[in-house]
Amino acid sequence: MSETDEATRLDQPPGENPSWLSGQARTTPLWLRSIHAGLSATALFVVHGSIRDIHLLDSRDGPVTDTLSAIGRMLEANGFDGILVYDPLDGLRLTGLGSRLTPEQISEQFAAEFGAAPDALDCADYAHLDRVCHWLTSARQPRSDRDARLALVLDYTSQNADSAKPTGDLQRAMLASLQAANHSHRPSHTFFHPGFRPSSLKHPVFWLADKASDLPPWMAAGAARQIALPLPDLDTRSRLARALVSAQPEATPDRARIRQLVDRLVAATEGLTLKGMVQIVQFARTAGGIGEGIEEAARTYRLGVSENPWQGQALRERVLDGQATLERRVKGQTRAVKRALDLVMRSALGLTSAHQIRPGGAPRGVMVLAGPTGVGKTELAKAVAELVFGDEQAMIRFDMSEFSQESSDTRLIGAPPGFVGHSAGGELINAIKKRPFTVVLFDEMEKAHPRVFDKFLQILSDGRLTSGTGETVSFAETMVIFTSNVGAAEASSLALAEADSEEELAAYEAQVADAMDRFFRLPHSQGGLGRPELRGRIGDNIVVFRPISGRTAAELANRFIDNALTRVAIECGLPVRISDHARAKAVAAMTAPEHLSAGGRGIALALEPVLVNPLARAIFGAPPASGALTVVDIVTGADASHEVVLA
Repeated sequence: MSETDEATRLDQPPGENPSWLSGQARTTPLWLRSIHAGLSATALFVVHGSIRDIHLLDSRDGPVTDTLSAIGRMLEANGFDGILVYDPLDGLRLTGLGSRLTPEQISEQFAAEFGAAPDALDCADYAHLDRVCHWLTSARQPRSDRDARLALVLDYTSQNADSAKPTGDLQRAMLASLQAANHSHRPSHTFFHPGFRPSSLKHPVFWLADKASDLPPWMAAGAARQIALPLPDLDTRSRLARALVSAQPEATPDRARIRQLVDRLVAATEGLTLKGMVQIVQFARTAGGIGEGIEEAARTYRLGVSENPWQGQALRERVLDGQATLERRVKGQTRAVKRALDLVMRSALGLTSAHQIRPGGAPRGVMVLAGPTGVGKTELAKAVAELVFGDEQAMIRFDMSEFSQESSDTRLIGAPPGFVGHSAGGELINAIKKRPFTVVLFDEMEKAHPRVFDKFLQILSDGRLTSGTGETVSFAETMVIFTSNVGAAEASSLALAEADSEEELAAYEAQVADAMDRFFRLPHSQGGLGRPELRGRIGDNIVVFRPISGRTAAELANRFIDNALTRVAIECGLPVRISDHARAKAVAAMTAPEHLSAGGRGIALALEPVLVNPLARAIFGAPPASGALTVVDIVTGADASHEVVLA
């Protein structure tokens, strides 16, 4: 290359750079153009973010490259001859750029200074690396036309950092010398020469880090230029998607079909890297082609799970018998069970937010179970987990009464950097990572602090949550269930009976729903939440439970009695029966109005003083040698205490 050509590459009018690097080239990544523009002003760059991703460049060497190669192409366009790359695994190595100087000629210059080629130096303790940095930063302008123009890239900075120990003296001195050399640079006249771009500094240094905070604060916040590599935007993902779809063997010449596939791939990969997009297409090809498997391949990539319980035949069979399954566990709530089953069917078919032509990242399903205490809301959530995933334990439960403090949201997502427990992560984040297919139950939601509801809004809107460490988890395959007692006290004035008409039940449900609306809409100072946008995300997915009364209360009382007698037989080895007369008296006492106000829980609690406690006293007082006992009567004393009569 001639001296004239070299001068053209170093000092040229704006717009005469290579087309892929020009400031006007919208397809060139902004971060790379930022480095290109900053080369004449600083010699220290901290490049952080998606440094392990691939990038799209409109260059003659190909459209896709990694971060290090992209930096190399930019440096080559600016007249650099080579890159010295250091990482703690491979040490120091040299990569040649362009054709002005060969790698051998560069190595000769390097060896003249250090007595050895780059790959022969031992930089494990930073000693030689400190000398290299000092050499690179000591002379900013070329001493001759044959003087090598080099850049140093320090890779895997984050992995080599030890947050538990302070930066070593030698490493700290190296960082300081780099900053001092950078501060000592004086701008040349080309900074003020109209129409020309200033020359690049001779030897820039690039630190590649996952986060800027992985470097010492005084280093990251100094004269070093911060270059962030964000996740790819919509336009970048669209460009790669068109290239990936067009390159598939099954690609069709139908432009409308290609555009549809591109749109689906772009929608399914929101928030992912370009490298992730490539792997998703590979997954789809393995599964039989991208035409049908894009969304499933994206799910596999995000969650790392190949089987999808939502799409199995077993789920379809369980849901077809779902009405009977749920009603075996939740008594007296036929309307609520039917409504919940509709939401489960919709979720299983992937029809949540069906008004959108493509599925978003929101959870598979959302429902709010509203009604008085003790009517089976939590039990229904457990039954839904068993119905969908075949296991009641496939549920993550959070009691919102434990999240009433302002800082409670950190328990869900983890403590921010600098706080104790930062590296441990949050309870919700960790649970979803461990089990991405699950029911997430937020019990008694109204007891949570309003800041916690901000996290609910993010989950329902985007289907993802970011931890205190910056890690993002997806809720796309979860069913999110809230329970609430809001409005139950007001609606109880309707005094629903066992044989209410459809109109009366509808009026009750409307009153509860109206109370929920006020709760979300009114500000916190007026007893509300002040989050009307969250109410909009929930939509019509409110399942209202009616109070327990009449036949349902008696059915629950009989079930609890049978459970108690079975427990006595197991724990004491003593079969116990109860006469019809004694059973009727026990049921009547357990379903008294003062107990029904607490629903099924009140009936269960009444079982202890009515039957369990007097039965325990009788067994201890006169334990039989053998045979079975029969409770023939229950006697209520003047002090409202109960005694059993055994036979």
